[in-house]
Amino acid sequence: MYGHVPGHHPLVQKEGNVKMINEFAKRFEGKPHCFEFNFPRSYRLNNEQECKEFFAELRSDAYRERRKTEPVTYIIKVGHGAHRARGLDIFDEEKEVEVKQHYGDGEYCGQISESIVA
Repeated sequence: MYGHVPGHHPLVQKEGNVKMINEFAKRFEGKPHCFEFNFPRSYRLNNEQECKEFFAELRSDAYRERRKTEPVTYIIKVGHGAHRARGLDIFDEEKEVEVKQHYGDGEYCGQISESIVA
């Protein structure tokens, strides 16, 4: 199959990429002499802890301030099973309301198994 490495899903699936990037960024947290690039935080919403962190971010004062100047704060993507930009949404105010309703503003984290990446 073109563009795929059999048995290496972290390399070819979006949620695998997010997991690897987050682990890599965490490993070099507080070590700017080792790692200068600041990865934007990404969240796998089918991972209970990351889902809760995402909704905590949405409730934060810093996020509300950011929202005032940035109308698009995230991109939401189906983690696997969607190709060629299908399942890709801009996380604008309307999408935020939809996602908050679907996840009960974070109350359903750990109960929804859809592969969604923010």
